[in-house]
Amino acid sequence: MRTVVVAGTSGGVGVTTLVALAHTGLRAASAGAPWVLGPDGGDVAARARCTETTAVDTDAAVWDAGVLRRDAALAHLVTPDLRLALVAPSTPRGIADAGTVLAALAGVDPGLAARSCLVLTEVHGRPLRVPPAPHEHVLRVPFDPALAAPGPLADDSALRSATRRGVDLWRSWVTDATSRA
Repeated sequence: MRTVVVAGTSGGVGVTTLVALAHTGLRAASAGAPWVLGPDGGDVAARARCTETTAVDTDAAVWDAGVLRRDAALAHLVTPDLRLALVAPSTPRGIADAGTVLAALAGVDPGLAARSCLVLTEVHGRPLRVPPAPHEHVLRVPFDPALAAPGPLADDSALRSATRRGVDLWRSWVTDATSRA
């Protein structure tokens, strides 16, 4: 199974929302939306409105892995068909934490960087001047009240234009990541 693991450097950075955005945005794909995997409790399934999905690509999955700390047991996460999206807040501390986690992952699998991306999420609606991200493939998702609201995601039409652009780039990356053999 082609799997995108979406993990955050801390809680509340948007991991569940990004998984839900991937699922809802790829419903129209010819193979269907990817499986949504996550912790028990159904938050990600409810956020992604999975009950509205009519076709699922059983060979692709997007996994809400929650928080991935640098001291986690990383070896079991890394497989050749895995793609990683590491989510961090777009703050100096968030970027530093992402660099630490990415360095630890590179120690387990030096090729993982080529199969992964760093997603920086704006917090509280204020873009900050931050140091360069420690990764070659970086996506940015601006803060948007429509994404910050709890519960099922709103339709894309409720998103601000800058947020839609960031979400479209995210979905394109997930599409590419789950379509590789």
